[in-house]
Amino acid sequence: MRKLIVSAVVLIAALAFTVSGALGGADQAPGVTAKSITIGGTFPLTGPAAAYAPIGSGIRTYFSFINSRKGPDKKRGIGGRQVVFKIYDDGYNPANTVQLTRKLVEEDKVFAIVG
Repeated sequence: MRKLIVSAVVLIAALAFTVSGALGGADQAPGVTAKSITIGGTFPLTGPAAAYAPIGSGIRTYFSFINSRKGPDKKRGIGGRQVVFKIYDDGYNPANTVQLTRKLVEEDKVFAIVG
């Protein structure tokens, strides 16, 4: 379990560094504004795989850390943008996962999906 959480955090870190380098002209990208970057994910917070719920919490904690620290540019977050993490409970049900992922993309207009 710990190894899975560490792997997820490393993946998120890689995404964060990739995003920070690519945001020079990304104001047109979905989920990216001058002040925020919206990222989302679906996780089995309940249901038969609820044991994996801490993964979503770990990712949320990582983004809170990113938002609270100053980077090399002396701005908090990623390039001065705060990361907004939207998380949904899919209950470990594939139909729910599809529906909630669609919601993240079409309604919430996230920049990226993790998880």
